[in-house]
Amino acid sequence: MNRIASWTTLALATLATPLVGCDTSTEGENNLVRFTYEDPVVTLGASLDTAIAVGTRATLDVQSLDATAGIRVRGAKIDPPEIASIVDNQINSLVIEGLVAGEAQLTVDTDRGTDLGTLRVAEAAQVGVRAIIESEKVLIGGTEVLTVERRDVTGQVLVGVAPAELSINPETAAERVPGGADHEFRLRYLEAGGKALQIGDSSLSREVVTVDQVTRFDFASQLEGASLDVGGELPGLIQVEDAGGQGIGAVEGVLTVESLTPEICTVRFQRQLYLPGIQVEGVSAGECIVEGALGAQTAQLSLTVGG
Repeated sequence: MNRIASWTTLALATLATPLVGCDTSTEGENNLVRFTYEDPVVTLGASLDTAIAVGTRATLDVQSLDATAGIRVRGAKIDPPEIASIVDNQINSLVIEGLVAGEAQLTVDTDRGTDLGTLRVAEAAQVGVRAIIESEKVLIGGTEVLTVERRDVTGQVLVGVAPAELSINPETAAERVPGGADHEFRLRYLEAGGKALQIGDSSLSREVVTVDQVTRFDFASQLEGASLDVGGELPGLIQVEDAGGQGIGAVEGVLTVESLTPEICTVRFQRQLYLPGIQVEGVSAGECIVEGALGAQTAQLSLTVGG
C-alpha cells in the first residue's frame, strides 16, 4: 500500500471506529428499497427511524435492497404534507425539510414499483456541537471545526442541517469564526490553558497550548516525491504533536502554506476527512515545491507535475 493510501485508510478508520455497529438503514415496507440518511451529523449515515429536526433539511438516499439490481426513483410524496416537504429530488436522493413534529408516510415510486416508509420529525430540545475528530489539545489562535448537533427531548441525535447561532461561555476563551457549511461551527481559541467551554447546550473541554509546544510537525510528508498531472490535485495530511506524542488540533489559522513555485503548482490548506491537510494542484510541468510553517518550524515538499 502506498503512503497516500495508508494515511487515507487510517483517517477513515479513525472516523468509523466510534460508530461501528450502528443501524444505518431502514427497509421499505414492500421490501423493495433501503432508506439511509446521508448527514454530516451522523458520519456513517442513519436509518429512516431517526427523526429530522424541525427547521432543518436532511438528505435521504434510496437504494435497491437487491444488490444485483439497480433501481431508479421516479417520484416521491409525503402524507400528510404539513409534517415535512421534499424540497429537492435528485437521482435516488431526496432532500427533506422537517416542518412540524410528527410522523408521516413517505411513498417512493421507482422503475420497479412503489415502496413505503415512516418519516419522523421532532423538535430539537438541545442544540450544541460535537467534535468528529476529538482533540484534547488545540492551538491558541487556531480554528477547530465542530459539527452542529441537535437532540430531541429523550437525548436522541436528530438528523438535518441548518445554521445555528450558539452562545459561547466563557466568552473570553473562544469565538465563533464566520463561514463554513451550514452544519459547521467554526471555533477559534483565544486563551491558553485548560478550558471548560459551554457551547449552546453542549460542553467542550480543551487544553489550549502555544505553538512552541509543537515538537512534531509532519507537513504532508506522504506527498514527498509524488507526481500529479497538470490540472490534477493531490491531498496531503498534516500531523502535529507535542513532546509526549499527543496530537494537537486547531491547526487552521496558525499554519501557513505557500507554493515556492507558483508557476508550477498551487497549494491551500484543506481538511481531509476532518483532519488538517493541504491540497496541491498542478499548474504546469516541472518541479513543484510547497512550504508549510507552524510557528518557528518550517517544512518543504517536492513534487513532480507532469505534462
